[in-house]
Amino acid sequence: MVLVAAPGERWEIEFLADGSVEVEKFTSNGEIHGEDILSELFSRYSDQEDDLEPAEDAELTILAMERTIEDRASQ
Repeated sequence: MVLVAAPGERWEIEFLADGSVEVEKFTSNGEIHGEDILSELFSRYSDQEDDLEPAEDAELTILAMERTIEDRASQ
């Protein structure tokens, strides 16, 4: 799978074994949130166990975001 991030959009592009391509496009509604919304993300997905392995870079990004939030909270 290829993940593409463009301003206001995210695309998931999957190349299947039979040679076909599936594309799923996610578009932002333009609503901007403060950093407090990240707690929703972490509560939903931090400890989730399922059949899919998260991408290593996504894990690192989430860990970096958590550290930044913790650092700001301790100041």
